[in-house]
Amino acid sequence: MVRGRKNPLHFGLGKRLRALRRQRDIGGKPLSIAAGLAGTTVLRIESEATVPSVDVVGKLAAVLQVSPGYLAYGVGSSVRPIASESPTTLAERLRQVRELRGLSLNALAKVSGVARTTIGYIESGETSPSLATVELLAQALQLSVAWLAFNEGIPSQSEHCPDSVRSSPSISGL
Repeated sequence: MVRGRKNPLHFGLGKRLRALRRQRDIGGKPLSIAAGLAGTTVLRIESEATVPSVDVVGKLAAVLQVSPGYLAYGVGSSVRPIASESPTTLAERLRQVRELRGLSLNALAKVSGVARTTIGYIESGETSPSLATVELLAQALQLSVAWLAFNEGIPSQSEHCPDSVRSSPSISGL
């Protein structure tokens, strides 16, 4: 547990990655190289020495042919989803929801604990956030972390999501 709170969803990534890799009988270095990553990337993730970015998890999930939402957060099915109809990026989804909720960058930073400049870089597409950062933003916005990070599943985190956000015509599926 983290300071009396429930562990973040991404804490199980190393174990999920190791299990999937073993199921497919592929070594850590060959998986890293097949995903176009440095040879030690998988080892570092499995040993929890690093929290990878959304892009890194997407590349690993593609090679392993699993859902990136499942690999990253253990959310949903491990079956790789059919490509979404919505071509939006994480940056576009984040900005769209933030603006729909009437939050400034500063307000979202205060609620999420993520620096305003970091949120700005994410929204501009200049950086790929870590799984931990996406999880903080999703919690602050009451969104499904798999939807925000990978456009998987339904947008709302739970029934506690405000009706005005869930029924907004500007965000399909909310």
